[in-house]
Amino acid sequence: MTTHIRDIEYEKKNVRFKFNHRRMKIRGIRCRNYKFCENIVSRAHVETHGNYICMVCNLFGWGELELKESNEECGVCLETHPVHLKFPAKGCPHYMCVKCSREILFWDESMFQLSPEPFGCPPCLNGCFNPVRGFQCCCDSYVSMDDPENNPSVIEKWKKDQPEQYKAWNENQEFSVELGSDTYSLRANKRCPFCRKQYEPPFSI
Repeated sequence: MTTHIRDIEYEKKNVRFKFNHRRMKIRGIRCRNYKFCENIVSRAHVETHGNYICMVCNLFGWGELELKESNEECGVCLETHPVHLKFPAKGCPHYMCVKCSREILFWDESMFQLSPEPFGCPPCLNGCFNPVRGFQCCCDSYVSMDDPENNPSVIEKWKKDQPEQYKAWNENQEFSVELGSDTYSLRANKRCPFCRKQYEPPFSI
């Protein structure tokens, strides 16, 4: 176990409640990079790791990031945003909005997945909330393809019963993921679009 000194004042000021994909309310402490990653950490995480950096930020190895509040225009998307991140590549002096930073540093196609429900699929049996576009639940009873003949998941059964609906959803989802967003061409390349310096993670991700 890591020996460290807890920042009690930080913990008091940064308590945050979030809903997980099962719509269960969980309590935690904001990651030091919360304005960027929007993640929280548990008390157990702090006791084990000795910091307030979430598992995602730890995985990518960038530690505590440099953020500033500014209503200036982002040089990437040319939109005005309240928070800008200093790009973490070594020697890079450039700032950009957190939205663009997220896509350049850790683009994740799950952000662009589509819910099959608007196309006719029944909802998850566990009552999970799935947005129209965004991260979808991964419950086995909903998405598993392990035994589609004898024990089909909700989506597999829907695929068999309503193949045209399934096809429409699948084609639209592929397009949604491929489209990404306005910074599609920059997604996940981990390279500053201004000076071209690249962020090198501590190991291959």
